Amino acid sequence: KISYLIIKNIIIHEFENLEKVEDMILDLEDEIMEGTDDEHILKINYIRSLTRILVKNTRPLLYLGDRILKDNFRYLKYNDMKRSNLDNLQSIDFGIDKLYNFALSTRELADKLLDIYSSKVAEQTNDIITKLTLLTAISAPLTIITGIYGMNFKFMPELNLYYGYPLTIGIMFIIVL
Repeated sequence: KISYLIIKNIIIHEFENLEKVEDMILDLEDEIMEGTDDEHILKINYIRSLTRILVKNTRPLLYLGDRILKDNFRYLKYNDMKRSNLDNLQSIDFGIDKLYNFALSTRELADKLLDIYSSKVAEQTNDIITKLTLLTAISAPLTIITGIYGMNFKFMPELNLYYGYPLTIGIMFIIVL
């Protein structure tokens, strides 16, 4: 009975730890959705390493639970012990299975954080590229016009006209729009 209570307490404690890690993941996900920061990648790596450790440390409990149930099942059956002892062992095994599955799902959530971060960084990069493309589209025609006029200074028709330069600048402005 004491062993059952100790193992059950360990399982409950580990569930609480996993819930804290899950809360950390969800909070960080909300932060990333608001905007990325260089510090986020450090937090993601920390959480991913933490979840890896949790899964690694929970896996032996899985085997332990199966072994306890298997070894004691025959003993309980032959000695005609109370049904509650078998229920306790099955409860421990079930709790360990749930704990391991929770650790795995927490690990998957942590891995998805990296995907979310990458998506947000790609989104920001695309936004910057779009702005640079727009700037290039606006300045390219003007660059071509000034390049042509710069090379042909002797043959510019507006040199002979009184309103030649304002007319050329107006045409450039219309091209930009």
